[in-house]
Amino acid sequence: MANKKQKNDIIDIEIHKMQYEKVYESANAVLRFTHVGTSAAIQFMAYLTSFTDNFQSEWNKSPVYGRMDNIANFVGTTRSISLAWDIPSFSIDQAKVHLSYVSQLATFLYPIVDPGKDGIGNINTPPLLRLEFGNLIKDTSSNQGLLGFIDGGLTITPDLEVGMFIENGMFYPKTIKLSINYTVLHTHKLGFFNELNRKFPYDVNNDYHNGREDYIKYYKENGTEKEPINAESANSVENAVNSSKENDLLSYMRF
Repeated sequence: MANKKQKNDIIDIEIHKMQYEKVYESANAVLRFTHVGTSAAIQFMAYLTSFTDNFQSEWNKSPVYGRMDNIANFVGTTRSISLAWDIPSFSIDQAKVHLSYVSQLATFLYPIVDPGKDGIGNINTPPLLRLEFGNLIKDTSSNQGLLGFIDGGLTITPDLEVGMFIENGMFYPKTIKLSINYTVLHTHKLGFFNELNRKFPYDVNNDYHNGREDYIKYYKENGTEKEPINAESANSVENAVNSSKENDLLSYMRF
């Protein structure tokens, strides 16, 4: 009876796991990695434990005699993403599959190498990847994953407190913790009022003019409950728009 109950419990867990993964997949809550050189791709359920999107502007600053502030010249803006996620396994078969996925991801950090002469290989293609996670990590100009590379390495940490499945002397972690630092390579021009950037970076409309119209519409519909910031009524905002007085408009719009 105990064995039968144990088998039933395992089946229930597997059914619950499948249902849970279907919810994740239907919601596009998966991490997709594509190796550019080979087009090989893998995906993980996005059990994210950490997600940081960093935009870093670089300036060359030069001190000048008699001037309190440095003279700064803009160089560029880079983007990097830090991710950490867990891969839980509810059975030994699932643990084997997940460990193979992790192994494949590790190979994605290596380039394509030509054998060359005398066994000395030549790098043919660097280990560039495309990373995608819903609308938060994607190339909005092409609807593909973000082109880039894993910078600083892939960290693989089996959760020893949870334990491992053991079969024929082989060990399969029940939960694996992964983390990466990903450097993004921009594949299209960036800057204000570029047609390709209206949904950059999170695939939502960031067009200034559309946002302005939505603002006016909102306060026309909800003006009785909430007044516009620094405005007597929604009409005053609309007048500012119609007269194209940007300074007046910005005083109303504190986004």
